[in-house]
Amino acid sequence: MKHTLAGFVAVASLVLPLSAVQAASEFSTDQLRSLNNDHTRIVRQAQRVCSVGPFTGVVRRSQNNGCIVGDVERQVRSVEDANMLTFHRALPLRYRYSSERSFGQVERYFH
Repeated sequence: MKHTLAGFVAVASLVLPLSAVQAASEFSTDQLRSLNNDHTRIVRQAQRVCSVGPFTGVVRRSQNNGCIVGDVERQVRSVEDANMLTFHRALPLRYRYSSERSFGQVERYFH
């Protein structure tokens, strides 16, 4: 039973990202630019929220990456936009939670 479940999870982890990438490749350049701008805005907002300490308002120098990841994931899902979710899932991890990415870096993964 454990081997069957492990096999199913392995197959699902390979198939689901491929379908997201296939759907993401259908974005026009304008759609992609808009999604990238909106996603970058979400990441920057999460960075601002996570850089302020709780209850004190003191800015922390080292940002908590776990906080950023969690906040970005929550915000992307709260938008309830299938294109945004597809875009988010298709981004490589090194760009998914970075606000310092350029459009050119992102565009090559979608065309």
